[in-house]
Amino acid sequence: MVYKKFLNYRQTYCEDSTVFNYSNTLRYFLDFMELHFSAPADVILVDCIKSDDISSYVCYLRNKKKNDNHPLTATSDCYITKR
Repeated sequence: MVYKKFLNYRQTYCEDSTVFNYSNTLRYFLDFMELHFSAPADVILVDCIKSDDISSYVCYLRNKKKNDNHPLTATSDCYITKR
């Protein structure tokens, strides 16, 4: 898959943290495209992605809850308070 080739190539000259961020960013995009096209990412052709699809992705990112995939994100509205 092109995704893995891109990341492997970047690992040759980018910091690990940069490659990690590239990986996350591409994963968000691929996850969105899978939902948007109702198909696995590896069967979606780049030629099929139009500017409207990119605009939809940008809109999704703007409205997406920040840090929703972070491992320390609260899973409920329950907060620790001072006694």
